[in-house]
Amino acid sequence: TCVKFPHGVSNRYFDSWITWEARTLEDGSEEYIIAFVPMSDYVGIYHSLKGTDGMIKGLSKGVHVVKELTNNTCVWTKILFADIKLALPKRIMDVMLKGQLNWANETQEEHRRNGKEVDKETRLALAEVMRRRRGMPLTSKQEELFKRCEELGSGVVGEVEDWKLKLLGW
Repeated sequence: TCVKFPHGVSNRYFDSWITWEARTLEDGSEEYIIAFVPMSDYVGIYHSLKGTDGMIKGLSKGVHVVKELTNNTCVWTKILFADIKLALPKRIMDVMLKGQLNWANETQEEHRRNGKEVDKETRLALAEVMRRRRGMPLTSKQEELFKRCEELGSGVVGEVEDWKLKLLGW
C-alpha cells in the first residue's frame, strides 16, 4: 500500500503479509479473522515491491474480526497499529486522527440500518439457532448459564431441569 503526502514530505509504502481464517462458532454463527504484519515478519518467499524508489517504508500491523450476527448484520472489530516513520507536530496529528475518526463515523452512519429492523432480525436469527440446536447437547456457555440459574434459584433444581428439557426440545 502506498500513501502520498503533500509536497515536501516523502511518500510512504507499507509492505504487509495478510492472512485470514473463517471459523464457525459454538452457536453456529460465522466469524472471520483477517490479520496483517510487516513482510519482515513473514517467513517464506518474498517479492519486493516495484515503484517504491525514493519512498520511506512505514510499518503497519493489525487485525480485523468480523462476526456474523444475522444475515444482514455483523460486529466488526478493527485493531490497527501504524508507524508512518514521520515526526509530526501534535496539532497536525490531531487533525489527521480527527479525519480518520470522522471517516469511521461516516462509514458507520452510511451503513446504519433501522434499529427495530436489526433487532427483529437478531431475534429471528437467535430463534433459528435455537430451532437448529433442538435435541443437541448444550454448549459450555449454556451449561454455565444453567449452573448460575441453579445457584440463584435457591435450590429450585427441578424447575431448572425443566428449562433444560424444554430448551433441548424434550
